[in-house]
Order: sequence, then C-alpha cells, then structure tokens
Amino acid sequence: MSVSSKSVVVGYNMYRSTTSGSQFVKIATQVPGPPYEDGLVVSGRTYFYVVTALDHAGRESRFSAEARATIP
Repeated sequence: MSVSSKSVVVGYNMYRSTTSGSQFVKIATQVPGPPYEDGLVVSGRTYFYVVTALDHAGRESRFSAEARATIP
C-alpha cells in the first residue's frame, strides 16, 4: 500500500541494513520528522538507510532513496 498524494504525512518509519539495496530492518516507527539519530551503530561499519512516510490511517509509502553512512 502506498501513501497517496492527498494523504497527510504524520510520521516516518526508519529502516537500516548492512547490505546495500536489501535486508532492511525497521529500527524506528512513527518518527515525527528529521532529524533522526541511530544510536545502535558500530564503529568501522557501513550502514544503509531508507525511510517510509505514514499517513493517519497507518498506510506506508514505498522506500525512499537509500542513504549510506560509514561510522568512523
């Protein structure tokens, strides 16, 4: 199901993976908006993130474009 263009976004779900393009696991639900800080990362690892938007009925959009973060 996807959030239509007429829906009002009420929050975001955050997903993380250690593999680009797949195996995303939900790490946060109904985040009210940016910023979001992932406190469960390990130094030296690379993580990939995607976000979905939620409307008032709980419908979730498709994954956003992937973001990459390498932890120093």
